[in-house]
Amino acid sequence: MKALLYLIIIITSISCASRIDTAAWNKEAEETRVQLMRTESEVYGDFFKLRIFHSDLMQMPGDTSKKPYPSLERLFVQSIPEANGTVIQRMIYDTTYFALKKITTDKKTIKNEGQVATLYSRYLHNKNTLPSLQNLHKTGYFEIRKSYQDTCQDYGVRRLGPEEYASMINGRITTWLDSLELVGRMTAQAKNHLKESFANHKSPEYFAAYKPVSELEALMKNFDSILMQLQNSLSRFEEGNKEDFLYFGPHLRPRMEVQATEDLFVQARILMGQCREKNAEYYKQFSNKK
Repeated sequence: MKALLYLIIIITSISCASRIDTAAWNKEAEETRVQLMRTESEVYGDFFKLRIFHSDLMQMPGDTSKKPYPSLERLFVQSIPEANGTVIQRMIYDTTYFALKKITTDKKTIKNEGQVATLYSRYLHNKNTLPSLQNLHKTGYFEIRKSYQDTCQDYGVRRLGPEEYASMINGRITTWLDSLELVGRMTAQAKNHLKESFANHKSPEYFAAYKPVSELEALMKNFDSILMQLQNSLSRFEEGNKEDFLYFGPHLRPRMEVQATEDLFVQARILMGQCREKNAEYYKQFSNKK
């Protein structure tokens, strides 16, 4: 009797062991799938942005055969299989996952035999191996991505939206407004010095000494005009299409509106140098008389 009872227990255990609890399997399988999808989204979401950045960068007018563009192209190509690798692991998992999902629908348990046994064995293998394999691709991708970013940073390659560029322009304009104010003080000080240095403000000597100050005043007006043009340029970028990105880097030809803006800053720098020269020229004529 005891032997018979023991045999029944063994047969029952084998029978239970040969059935799959579909609720428990669904919970476990879904958790693994969410994990795979999360990693895929993290990597491929970043790769999608990189692909757009790189594609637009390499189509910019200029000479992309020079450094750092060949290195960036090589790194981008290397990143593709790593990014795709995170997707492939999830796709491999889904093949078995959805096959079992279809079989388990509306069933509390299913027999672990035949096709189900084959699928379940494959599922267990995928569950135990694919997440770690996917993470290897993730690690490889982000290592390449970091090298790409570091190369861009080392060579000053970057992409700015119109608002970002406008913010940069605004900061530079603020600095040049301070310079214009300095030129205004220089001019006022020179004019006061001139009046104090000559009793007769209609004498030839007065007008001769006034010449550098007059030229300084003209330069200041030009300086002011340049800054007004920069303010107009700032407004255009602030109101521009937010998706119309601007690329900057060595050997790239900037967009016409960007080049025009940068040229204005160059003119401002030249004018500031000329203002300092005229201010020095004015005081030099008095030192020569000593």
